Amino acid sequence: MSGWEGVPVAYESVGVGPTPLVFVHGWMCDRTFWRSQTEEFAADHQVVLIDLGGHGESGRGRVDWTMGGFPEDVIAVLDALDLDDVILVGHSMGGPVVAEVAAKVPNRIRGLVAVDAYQYFGLPVLRGTGVATMVARFEAEFVGAARTVVQNMFVETSDPALIERITGKMLAGPPEVGIAAMRSNFEWYRDEGAAVLGELTLPITVINSTEYFPTDLDLLGEIAPSAVVTLMDGVGHFVMLEDASQFNGILTDAIADMTGQRR
Repeated sequence: MSGWEGVPVAYESVGVGPTPLVFVHGWMCDRTFWRSQTEEFAADHQVVLIDLGGHGESGRGRVDWTMGGFPEDVIAVLDALDLDDVILVGHSMGGPVVAEVAAKVPNRIRGLVAVDAYQYFGLPVLRGTGVATMVARFEAEFVGAARTVVQNMFVETSDPALIERITGKMLAGPPEVGIAAMRSNFEWYRDEGAAVLGELTLPITVINSTEYFPTDLDLLGEIAPSAVVTLMDGVGHFVMLEDASQFNGILTDAIADMTGQRR
């Protein structure tokens, strides 16, 4: 099926049940990053996994890879499957994406779950020319810069095999998509994100690592006072893969709080 600007969007839907769960991956990732959640939650819900445009098996035939375009890919899938009353789950860059989806179609969204996201509001390095400076490293030599960034997303106890698998997959993506998406992601945190998140009235759960990048809980509380934050120890950026059991338990509780239904 086609998403924004006619680019084909790959997705899969498994399971049945009330309150569909729509999982949105992060920067240079794809829908396979949610495999540890698929079977767990498809027992009680319709689980939808999406490859954003330019990622995974989705098309690359456009030039604008931004926080304005990626949400339209998600909405295209909601339309194709006729989904409402949805809980959106977004990892990393997927956090801004799902916030933008909720802002665009609030009547179709029950709640948001941000996964290791919403840490960068107010980050001094993003001000002024900071975003351009960071992105310039990737424009000069994408693979080397991306490898350094990705390998720093883990902690000392992270599984080396998992690190290599994730690194290889993320570095295999198209540099033009990665550069544009990174720029837009950080511009969102600098310019738009606080306002977008602050205007949402639906339930928000944030599940973040304590060790990859610190979450400014006070600032996040000012931006989204109703957000419920749970921090996970002993994991890096990919919390849903590094400790799937703990993450799935936290997500189960978040879903129950949003729906009023416990397993």
